[in-house]
Amino acid sequence: MTREELQSAIQDFWDEAFHCSKHEISDTSKAIALECMIDAAKQERPLTLEDLKQMKGEPVWVEASGITKYGRYAIVDSVYVEDKILYLRRDYPCLGYGELWLAYRSKPKRSE
Repeated sequence: MTREELQSAIQDFWDEAFHCSKHEISDTSKAIALECMIDAAKQERPLTLEDLKQMKGEPVWVEASGITKYGRYAIVDSVYVEDKILYLRRDYPCLGYGELWLAYRSKPKRSE
């Protein structure tokens, strides 16, 4: 699916949701748009330690709570849920994860 088709599906969904649609929207377009909006919402929430356990070797945006200007991308190495520690490849461990540190699938828009 191209970017234009995706944007069209989302616009169709939005138009129908607010009764602005000028044409019938296919169920496929609705499903695609809804899935994209759910994915976008997930991108903005902090990852849990359980989420991070499934992401070994994947990049995440990491930042210290309240100090967003020092955020950075890093690769998940391992997670210790009981101790609330996120280990990053070739980086400092994030002790007190969830309280002192947070990770996201991508850089939050508010941080840009």
